[in-house]
Amino acid sequence: MVRWRGDEEAVAAAKAGDRALRHLASMADERRRAWLGRYFGSVESCDARKVPQL
Repeated sequence: MVRWRGDEEAVAAAKAGDRALRHLASMADERRRAWLGRYFGSVESCDARKVPQL
């Protein structure tokens, strides 16, 4: 398969997104709701340190 310049970054980003989605989907409902609440609550902040990590 031919890879164009920049494809490696796009592939890595897509894989990371897939891993995060699978992790979020695997969480228990209560834990997922709590995480999503913290995540969406951090939208108003410009401080990336306030965004919860998966």
